[in-house]
Amino acid sequence: MLGVVVPFMIASGIIFAPLSWIFTSIALTLYWANGRKVDAYLLMYATFLLGDRNENTFDGFKQLRAFLIVLLFFFTIHDIVKKKYNFSPLYPLWIPFFVVATIGLFKSPVPVQCFMKTLSYALVIFVATHSLKYYIIQTKGRLMLDLITTINILLVMSLIIMVFFPSIAYFQDEEDASRLRLAGVMGNPNGLGYICALQFTFLLYARYYQNAISLPYLFFTLGLLTINLVLSGSRGALLSILIFGFLFFVNHRDFITRTTLKYILFPIGFVFLIYFGPSIIQSVPILADRLRIQSGMTLDHITSGRLNTWIFIFKTERITHVSEWFWFGKGFAYDTYFFMNLKKQFPMLPRSYGSPFNSLISIAMNNGVIGSLCMIGAIVFYFSRFRDKAMQLPLGVMAFIIAMSESTFASSLNYFTIFFYMFLSLYIQGKQIIIKNNESSISV
Repeated sequence: MLGVVVPFMIASGIIFAPLSWIFTSIALTLYWANGRKVDAYLLMYATFLLGDRNENTFDGFKQLRAFLIVLLFFFTIHDIVKKKYNFSPLYPLWIPFFVVATIGLFKSPVPVQCFMKTLSYALVIFVATHSLKYYIIQTKGRLMLDLITTINILLVMSLIIMVFFPSIAYFQDEEDASRLRLAGVMGNPNGLGYICALQFTFLLYARYYQNAISLPYLFFTLGLLTINLVLSGSRGALLSILIFGFLFFVNHRDFITRTTLKYILFPIGFVFLIYFGPSIIQSVPILADRLRIQSGMTLDHITSGRLNTWIFIFKTERITHVSEWFWFGKGFAYDTYFFMNLKKQFPMLPRSYGSPFNSLISIAMNNGVIGSLCMIGAIVFYFSRFRDKAMQLPLGVMAFIIAMSESTFASSLNYFTIFFYMFLSLYIQGKQIIIKNNESSISV
């Protein structure tokens, strides 16, 4: 049935958006009412993926995903009232952050958009840490496996498009017009790279915690993921996966091996890569081309020009007016508003000036230093409560790398954020509690 619902949702959304909103909302409600929670979440995820695309054709899905998260919020409240699972006592940790976000609303140049984004962020975290977490556990791996399969379909479609419709599958690199990066169905190469990173976290969870994926399917998915990742040329996604995988492997070794690898060999290897990594990559021409690594590259080149943008934001007071947003920000969506106006004023600026491409800077512009500290403080507290301590560093480092290279965490309704907050709650549960997934009530 979902194979019919999603194509119809896409077709109707492109032709006449209101029809898609009505149809998808009814479908989601029926799925939930009939106990088909897996299908309900897959439908939600499909809208998140479609709404994350930049083309005007998919603008209708941006509003649709906001409406669906409101529906899921009310469904979650209903579950809590019915005592299917408990209200998380950790959710109030987010209240200081949303208080600051609300203060920014009164200074926002786009108050309506700011209000909608503030509300959606609060709802996404609520849904992620309650119903989504619960059904990931309660479905005994089925929901996680279906999410993995959904991403696999996207990755296969990206390769098919690459072969048969190359003109729409590739992204032209700004630094070198002759170099093409696979964007696939995600619409941009970094989007493709980071959904591969998300897939990697899904795989480890499905295999290690739920034993829900067979080894052949695991290796097939890893192979498909690797091909798409390399073709996308997403350096941040590749780095985050490699470090996550290494730390995950290390943290599940015996004490002597773990200590040797983590505190001796890893620092030595990190320093080695800083000095000799680019030369090693350059010795493999295909890899060097894909990752855009050349001799003599500076940090600005490695960050695709974003370092200069970050310096510009904080150094050019007469244009960026840092003092106006430094402490409390100007509300959600201010970063997008600022850079859209900047491109209008200075159209000759390179692509790196089209966005902060950095979650920490985006959150700072939107919610100020105070709001940033409130958000980081809540996240750190979740990490401190992990029962499975082995997941603290891998997930933390991956989140930091992604936060430094994209504005992902400043957007609630993308394909990554909701699952990050879900994982925070899942790892608080710990492996032993997750294994006992036939309990009727799960408390954080």
